[in-house]
Amino acid sequence: MKSPFFTNGLRIPKHGIEFGRYDDGTPKWEPPSRRVTNIGFWVFTFEVDDPSLDGLERQLAWCRSSTGKAKDSALGHVDRTLKRFNDYRGLSAVWSGSKSVHIHVVIDTVHLSQTLSEEVGRRTKERWQGDVPDRALSELYRDRWYGLLDLFQKELDEPMPADPQLASIHQLRRTPWGIRDIGENHILGLGSGTLVPQAVLLDLISTRVPQGASDWFIHPDQARPITNTQADAAVSSAVFEPEPNDLEPLEGELARYLERSPEWPDDYPKLALLTSDGGEAVAYFRNNPADRNPSTIVKGGFRTLLCRGADAPTVPIRLPNRLTLDQTLALLNPKFRRGTLPNTDTNHWTERRFARKATDREQAQTSLQDLIAFITYAAQYSWIRSVEGIGKSYALLRDAPHVHFDRYADMGGPEPYGFLVFACRSYEQAEQKRIEFEEAHRDTRFNAVVLPSFSRLYKDCCGGLKQDMLTLSNVAERGYSSMMTAIQEEQPSVFEAMCHARDALWQKQGVSLFSPLTTIIFTVHAVVQNWGRNSRTRSFMHPSVNELGEGDAADQFRMSWVIQDEVGVDDLVRIEPAWRVDWCKSVRKSLKNWDDAKLPEQYQAYARAAAKSKANGYEPPEFDYFQGILAEGFTKNDHQTVDTSFQPFGVRQDKGDIYSQVQGDAYYVRPQRWWAELGARLTVLTTESLPTEIAKALRWTEQDRTRRFQVMEFDQVEGFINEHVPLVVDNRAAGDRDGKEKLTALYSAIQKWRPGTRIITDGLGQQEFAISHQSARGSNSMMRTDVVTILTFLAPYKYAE
Repeated sequence: MKSPFFTNGLRIPKHGIEFGRYDDGTPKWEPPSRRVTNIGFWVFTFEVDDPSLDGLERQLAWCRSSTGKAKDSALGHVDRTLKRFNDYRGLSAVWSGSKSVHIHVVIDTVHLSQTLSEEVGRRTKERWQGDVPDRALSELYRDRWYGLLDLFQKELDEPMPADPQLASIHQLRRTPWGIRDIGENHILGLGSGTLVPQAVLLDLISTRVPQGASDWFIHPDQARPITNTQADAAVSSAVFEPEPNDLEPLEGELARYLERSPEWPDDYPKLALLTSDGGEAVAYFRNNPADRNPSTIVKGGFRTLLCRGADAPTVPIRLPNRLTLDQTLALLNPKFRRGTLPNTDTNHWTERRFARKATDREQAQTSLQDLIAFITYAAQYSWIRSVEGIGKSYALLRDAPHVHFDRYADMGGPEPYGFLVFACRSYEQAEQKRIEFEEAHRDTRFNAVVLPSFSRLYKDCCGGLKQDMLTLSNVAERGYSSMMTAIQEEQPSVFEAMCHARDALWQKQGVSLFSPLTTIIFTVHAVVQNWGRNSRTRSFMHPSVNELGEGDAADQFRMSWVIQDEVGVDDLVRIEPAWRVDWCKSVRKSLKNWDDAKLPEQYQAYARAAAKSKANGYEPPEFDYFQGILAEGFTKNDHQTVDTSFQPFGVRQDKGDIYSQVQGDAYYVRPQRWWAELGARLTVLTTESLPTEIAKALRWTEQDRTRRFQVMEFDQVEGFINEHVPLVVDNRAAGDRDGKEKLTALYSAIQKWRPGTRIITDGLGQQEFAISHQSARGSNSMMRTDVVTILTFLAPYKYAE
């Protein structure tokens, strides 16, 4: 009896314990996935399973023609198309003996091996195109299988939902004229046990190069993405040999694991199938909703997806936590665990290196400072979290200017280049950092300036001249369309002082400091976050704005690298009560063509609505705040309600205290995207875990995937951060209220106990030694003083946020 099955060429298997043991303890045979080799040709097979007679008839019709000649059939038409390839050797159609027709396409592969080319003969030696290593052959075959499938569907002009299992090079397929033993429920009604020949319906196989062929269907260049992906494989993996029924229950778990991971794309690729292939786990992914033949895959020992097909991702996609597929499955089900999995808490190699090196404070500081230059250079958007006082900001103050200067040299000029910018939480911190910078670069080429925003400069100049500041409401009421115009017209002396301060900022001993290569800018977060929106600061603060004009000045004032210190939640997410946003939206709707209206017209609509709200006992937002909410562009997708069960708080949750009463309060929550508009490399430094978790969770569209942060956390410091911090519970840790001093009394008691102690808390106003939690972030002003932090209960609205 002729064999009913065949497969592509494989090496003779080896046998030994290096391939594992069977349940009875005997050594295993080498699996097919490891035995793929080039024997000089490949057979690509396509099987369309359609359980209906109409489906079988449709496939049989591909083999027939009105002339009775095979070359005039639909498959004959495909054959003519394929003859443009030097390596094409023909196709055949074989009835499977049941409900489908197997289409076999033969492709010569001698040209992929120099050894085979020389062995076969002179002509084949001349056609050698380059070697493809055996380890890449299986995936190259799979890639070309899908390429052929696309060609068939195009030439037949109809969908061809072929069995994806046959994209495996070693999958068994039906042998021409093999004998099949029929089982039950045969599509033609044949009885069980009937022997049926797997008849050849069409045969267009040849041994020669097609006449006029000028292209290659398979070329070694097509293997390069595969070898690049394989280069990212794990050194060792939790290898196992699963059966499909072992993996089926894990498919849903793997899909949920990927969807929950902040490292995984929001939409596609999406898991379509988890199965095994030649003793190796394989996950198939859809590239879009209409992807009926998923061809993007990742195999057991790999962590990077091999992306193929329509809408395939153009950037590398890796499984979360830098685990291979085998390791991920072992993480989800201990049944498949072999050995020790990597520590998923320290994923990036820089984190692992820091954890090894940080045996004491000095080693931790040295290790992190050595790594920071690499981290900031390697990632467009990098996020670094570590404990306070480990020297991350100082390392960048010291080294970043040199790296920034060298990058320009690497570019080769004269491309436009922007400034290196350090962004702090306050101008006081910016000034502190500037002083630190100048001390570190006393004898270098570098200079530093503190760049104020337009509004900050206006405030300072008004204060110096003892003039009241104009508000946006004043500007609109007086008929002006911009703050700049109003200041020029209403306060010419203030405007003159602003221009003088700006010009002085960029001068040092008669030399211009407006040099992106040698002048480092220190500023605040708001300046950076509004930079990409062509803000007033960007145009007005250019020293040549009068000659260039506002538009050109803004275009020529660039940032190339921003280092943002102590980013907080408010830098990443904007949260507003729903009533406030809805009120602003209603005002906008009250004026037709709002976007085309000038500022005075918009203000009149606002003023009418504000007056009505005040009469009803509601306090509307100020006009400039109102404009900011509208500019945010909140949508219904940003609407959220408070769920107090997520994080219970307070001491009497069961009795309806002030915190449980915010249950169901409505807010609009919108992630920020300012760094996508910044046009610069961004490095974020923080000590806080909450902003870091938000940064990990920010989602992006497929097109904007590169805007994500590369998050690295250097917090393995238990071995050397061991200061004893006493905890004191005191009823005075609460706000002053109804004329009764609590927080103020506690402040006085601490100062009496130890004069000059810096106290970090909110609610003490302008007390000499008090600083708010917000202002304390990133500040080095308390390094040589005693510090007390007073924590009070949150206001209910802050808890709700």
